[in-house]
Amino acid sequence: MENKNELGQLGLGIRVNRFQPVIFVQRRLNNLERKIEVMPFWKNFAFVFMLFSSIAFSLIIEVAILINYKDLPFEIPLFYDPTKSSWLFLEKGWVVLVPIVYTGLNLLLLNIVYSIFQFDRRLAQIIAGSVGIFNILYLIAFAQLLSIVSI
Repeated sequence: MENKNELGQLGLGIRVNRFQPVIFVQRRLNNLERKIEVMPFWKNFAFVFMLFSSIAFSLIIEVAILINYKDLPFEIPLFYDPTKSSWLFLEKGWVVLVPIVYTGLNLLLLNIVYSIFQFDRRLAQIIAGSVGIFNILYLIAFAQLLSIVSI
């Protein structure tokens, strides 16, 4: 009876490490995979397209910027100001960060859309569809900016 702990229970003398990072990560990933497979949120095309376009389009833009980085001028026209009849410029160092920030904001918006989906599915679909269309316009706008710069 030497293996008794403070509560008077009989211990088996087996010691297990409390924190096992590999098992913890595997358990979390399995739990996340189980939730994603059964959730109706991911069965709708608008939500999947929103996630895919948010990541893939920004990745395409980031790669295009990095490939053409040497050819980019020091300042890139970002917005046209009609009151001054001139462009507002952004330094090319900051242009590299734009797709990264945009992706982060879109993933935050995806989390908000998921929260909205819990109580209003149609509103969440409208928001996700709008973000998907906006992502397509974002890709076209950056392609146009890169074509203006390369001229």
